[in-house]
This record gives sequence, C-alpha cells and structure tokens, in this order.
Amino acid sequence: MQFKIFLDINGLSIIFLLLVSFLFPIIFILSDFDFSPRLYKYLVSLMGVYSITCFLLFCSDLFLFYIFYELLVFLVFFTISLSSNARGCLEASLFFLGWAILGSLFVAAAIAYLIYAFNLSALTNLKSLPLTTDETFLLYMFSFIGFGTKLALWPV
Repeated sequence: MQFKIFLDINGLSIIFLLLVSFLFPIIFILSDFDFSPRLYKYLVSLMGVYSITCFLLFCSDLFLFYIFYELLVFLVFFTISLSSNARGCLEASLFFLGWAILGSLFVAAAIAYLIYAFNLSALTNLKSLPLTTDETFLLYMFSFIGFGTKLALWPV
C-alpha cells in the first residue's frame, strides 16, 4: 500500500485555518515572557501544534490524518506540561495523555479496518464504500468512543 501526502483545500478548511491563524498570535502575545529555557520549549511546542494543525486541516488521506492527529495529541501533552511549574500540571498532562491514548486505540482500530478491508485510505472516497449497516454502526461507535474520550479532556 502506498501512502502519498495529498493536501486538499476546501471552504471549511480555510475557515478553520483562519481561526487557528488568528488565535495562535494571541496565544503568543498572552504568554508569560520571562525568557527562560522553559518558555522557549513552550513556544516551540506551540509552533509545532500550529504546524501540525495546518497539516491536519488540509490532509485528505485517512492514515495521515490519524498520524497528524496523534502527533498533535503528544505535542499538546508537552505544551500542557511546559505551561506551568505547578505540581498538578504534570499530573494533568499525564491524565490527558493516558485518556488520549486509550481513545486512540479505538480510532486506530476503525481506520485499520477501513484500510485493510477496502485497501483505501482517501477521505474523499469514504462515502462510496459498500459498508453494511453493522459495519457502519461499529465504525461509528469506535470513532465516537475514540474521539469522545479526547473531547472530554479539554477542560482539564
């Protein structure tokens, strides 16, 4: 199986790119500028989050979408752990990472099934797959559980 990087630009991706491009300079401006090595690591981590988010918004391959999404989870882990010196910050970031990895297993199983069963990973061709009702339900539930465990963590 070949994996090629295809970037697809559509209206929704442009809107989210504009939103991300507007929010990240605000985050940089509001960051605590004490010019410590920890701040530089934090800013590099934020730039990594921004870059991976841009690739994630324009990616049109299912496998690469998953890889970028999981890479984003690890960069957010480092950003959370570097954002504060508080004792609970590391605990919160480890809690976030644990639940995110648990959810990733469900999403990885759904994506692996789609790639293995249909030998297809293009996001644009997912609508035309001949899925049965049971397959559709199981894929939906695995995706729902996988992404649902990650969405519940953002207030942490």
